[in-house]
Amino acid sequence: MNVIFKYSINPLYKPVFIKGDYSDFCRMISNLLNNSVEVMEDKDGIIGIDFIVKEEKVEIKIKDNGKGIPKRWLTKLRITLM
Repeated sequence: MNVIFKYSINPLYKPVFIKGDYSDFCRMISNLLNNSVEVMEDKDGIIGIDFIVKEEKVEIKIKDNGKGIPKRWLTKLRITLM
């Protein structure tokens, strides 16, 4: 199985600082990426990671071509770091 990671940072020129616990943030991103890879079901996968800067906030989107998250879980996944 091959997994391709694609990423984008918008806008590229603006420095971004995230306030929060570094190890918790890394663990959260790692868990999301691991989950994406696990659901590829032995097929080649594509995982996209987008960092979008909006004023004083950063939006991180992780998407893949796996089977998807059950709808009943989606409302529990929105995470806000302050």
